[in-house]
Amino acid sequence: MAFLSLSFSHALSAQEFSESFWYFGNNPASIQFDKNNGRQALFIENQATPFGENGSAVATNSINGQLLFYTDGNAVYGRNHQLLPGDNGIGGNTNLIQPAAIVPSNNPNDDLFYIYFITNTNSLSYVTVNMAQGEFGTVTTAAVATGFTNLSSFVNSYKVGDNYFLMFQTNNSLHFASIANDGSINSVADHPFSVNYALNSIAVNSQLNDTVQLALSSENILNVSKNIILLQLNLSNPGNATFQNEEVLINTGASNNAISDLEWSAGGTKLYYSRNNLITNEGHLYQFDPDSLTN
Repeated sequence: MAFLSLSFSHALSAQEFSESFWYFGNNPASIQFDKNNGRQALFIENQATPFGENGSAVATNSINGQLLFYTDGNAVYGRNHQLLPGDNGIGGNTNLIQPAAIVPSNNPNDDLFYIYFITNTNSLSYVTVNMAQGEFGTVTTAAVATGFTNLSSFVNSYKVGDNYFLMFQTNNSLHFASIANDGSINSVADHPFSVNYALNSIAVNSQLNDTVQLALSSENILNVSKNIILLQLNLSNPGNATFQNEEVLINTGASNNAISDLEWSAGGTKLYYSRNNLITNEGHLYQFDPDSLTN
């Protein structure tokens, strides 16, 4: 899934305007969070199909939470749960963990959104959605290549102040990329991992003012389990951000297991992760305390 919001200093937050709806899986079931009732989760059955079995990206109105559109990286559905005009399949790989991210244009005078997606050839492309065209919006461009290739199965967008950035992995390096008004992107920070990695999830802890603590997980590589990585992102100057202090958390991965999800606690003092046994299909939830270096 994707999007949240913070407002102070240069704090980093996952994309903010999908917090009202979760769409996932090839079935009508979905979840809506009531913004006016303590974010109570409501089970609803209005998701369009066909839809990818894994991650998605959702755009909602940042003020009232109204659904605008959602995508699995290939199909783009409007709030009427019908394909948007201009969408003949934008070209994303719906088998990936998080194949798509949505970002609003930086120009306050237009109604444009950009959908970034990982293609079947593992490159990163984007299309434009114009909410001012048609009753529910229109996909107005064909796919545009960003020039980034050899991606892992994850891309997501993040807000820093008033600007949006993307995070994704190419080859064996993590990228933090700025987004121009026309949707093109530029990597402002990159970090070569010290071990072979295939990023599939990021948890963000923004409790440290201008330095953000990231927790990263990886898909298994050649049937070898991978450990969680902690990595800091210095945002004192977001346009010249830097990654620093990589730490591999030994024994967080396990043989015949895969880490499927990460989340920091509300105060950022604990990291929770789920690990599934690929043979028995058993799942376990673990707690990790970075201060004590125990789990």
